[in-house]
Amino acid sequence: MKISVIAVSSNQSEYKSFIDDYLKRISRSIDIEFICIKEEKLDEKNKQEIIKKEETRILEKLKNKKLVIALDKKGKQLSSVEFASFIKEHIEDRVVDELCFVIGGAFGFSQEFLNKIQYKFSLSKMTFTHQMVRIILLEQIYRAFEILRGSKYHK
Repeated sequence: MKISVIAVSSNQSEYKSFIDDYLKRISRSIDIEFICIKEEKLDEKNKQEIIKKEETRILEKLKNKKLVIALDKKGKQLSSVEFASFIKEHIEDRVVDELCFVIGGAFGFSQEFLNKIQYKFSLSKMTFTHQMVRIILLEQIYRAFEILRGSKYHK
C-alpha cells in the first residue's frame, strides 16, 4: 500500500521542513512518495501551452499509478472524516494498492486532463498558494490516518 503526491512546483526551501515533517509522520502509517514536477515560468499569454507542458510531465509520472486524485477548485469537498473514509475504503480495504494525488501548477489543469482523472477533490473554496496546498494535503493525509487509528489528533 502506498500514497504518492505529485506536485508541480518550484523548489521552495522555506516549506521543505513542513513537508519533510508530514512525510515522516505519514510514513509511520503508510509508504509515501512525494514527487516534484518542474514548474513553467508564468506567462499569461501562453497559459494553455504552460498547462500542457506541465500536464505532459505529470502524465509521465502517472503511467503506473492505480488511482489518481486531482486537486482542483471545482472538485468535491470532503470533511476530514470523509477523507479518512475515502482512504480507508481505497487503501485499507485494499481496493487499490496506491493512491496518487496530483497538484497542478499556478494555472491548474486543462479540462481534457481532468476528464482522464478518476477523482477530483477541492481542499477549500478559498484559494491557497501551491506551496501551501502541498502542506495542507499532507496534513490531511496525516490527519486521515490519525482518525482511522482513533487518536486524539483530530478533535
